[in-house]
Amino acid sequence: MHKKVSGFTIVELLVVVVIIGILATIVAVASNGIRYDARNSQRSSRITVVAEALEKYYDKNGQYPACNDMTANVSVITTDTLKGLDKEVLAAPGTDIGTNSITCNTAPNDDTYSYYGGITQYTLKYKKEGTVDVVSLDSRRRITLPNSPSEPAMTVGLDGGNVLATITTLSTCTTGSTVQYSIRSRINEGTWEGWTAWSSATTASQIANYGVKYGYQARARCYVDDILISNIVTSIEASFNNILYTLTTIAGANGTTSGGGSYASGSTPTITASANAGYRLNSWSGSVGCSGIASHAITMNDNKTCTASFESYWIPGRVGSILAGKFVYSRNLTSTDKYTDGSLLGVNSWSIQWMTSTTCESPQCTVAGPVAETDSYLVGSPVLVSNNAVDFKLGFSPPRYPARDACKAIGGRLPTVAELIEIRNYRATTYENYFPNHFYWSATYYNLTFYDGTYESYAVDLNGTNDLFIVSLIMPRLASVRCVK
Repeated sequence: MHKKVSGFTIVELLVVVVIIGILATIVAVASNGIRYDARNSQRSSRITVVAEALEKYYDKNGQYPACNDMTANVSVITTDTLKGLDKEVLAAPGTDIGTNSITCNTAPNDDTYSYYGGITQYTLKYKKEGTVDVVSLDSRRRITLPNSPSEPAMTVGLDGGNVLATITTLSTCTTGSTVQYSIRSRINEGTWEGWTAWSSATTASQIANYGVKYGYQARARCYVDDILISNIVTSIEASFNNILYTLTTIAGANGTTSGGGSYASGSTPTITASANAGYRLNSWSGSVGCSGIASHAITMNDNKTCTASFESYWIPGRVGSILAGKFVYSRNLTSTDKYTDGSLLGVNSWSIQWMTSTTCESPQCTVAGPVAETDSYLVGSPVLVSNNAVDFKLGFSPPRYPARDACKAIGGRLPTVAELIEIRNYRATTYENYFPNHFYWSATYYNLTFYDGTYESYAVDLNGTNDLFIVSLIMPRLASVRCVK
């Protein structure tokens, strides 16, 4: 009879092995979780210590370290940047002490921390080991930078012998910040020179050389202090090509011109037309910018030729009138006109005062002519003669008859009253409309008797009322002068 032996079947053994495996796995997972939690706790505490050190740095410096400063060597950080910080806190769990596990603006992993931002604010980040979660710790202070300024604009031109760059469109900043500029330059579109230091200056200059193209650029920022600085805005390039141009001035008959020569591009020389005696500038003609008054500036942006033409001041009298075959000076005499002795009329810009009162005697004054008065009211009155060979000064300076002498100096004479009325009536169509309503000296002499005596007069009032004249002056008196010949 055989004895029965008891034991485990293969199935039972397999069940036991599976159970042991499950238990082992549970133990391993639990063990890893404990390790992850422990290391994550270290990460949290170390990041907190670093954050406290960063806040102390801000208290001392008014800003946070720059991002790159936080990735420096551990010794530099613990002795200079975050002075006194334990080296261990910079190392992620599982890395050697002395390792700086902080990276700049990159996502963290199990072996790194991340530092985002800097200067005005920061964010510290670490990844929780065993998960995909990222934990962030923000700075306690977040500084708002000034708004960016508006874009500046520049012009470039000559200033004497220098090229001058000027910021003409100034930038603006929000209240509480100040605009600052920096300028750089280059020549012939080559390499830019360095930017000037930030300041409030809006100009820059250098010696100008012919044949050189100068380029300038400006940038602007809004500034509060060395921390609170806005983004920088840069202007487009402004340039100036320093080319030498030729300006030619040509004078027509009866005058001269000046101002021609060689000038740099962008310069504004003055051209002047000077008429001979009895003539005036008619017009400038030629290149762009030539037109204008007798003396005016012209911008040199090309070679230019300007021609001045001149015309007589004397206007032909109206056909069929008392002035037919005669000429009228186109304007009143002024303080810049002269007597026959060369002295200026002076005193007043529009009138001359009769300097003395005396009886009109020969040879200065005759009744019949050669230019007799034709106005019915004054026919037979003495008239100053038109013969310019007669000396009207009679040893007096200013002349005894200054208005008459002033006309004589330009080859003319005083008009009679009838001639004055003709000029007044046809001023708009024939005589250039330069004939205001006030007193004028005439060639006609007459006496006015008042309660206190008899006075000599040569002046009439052309007041424009129905084009009549009123004899109303006694001597001496101021009145305007218009000459005929």
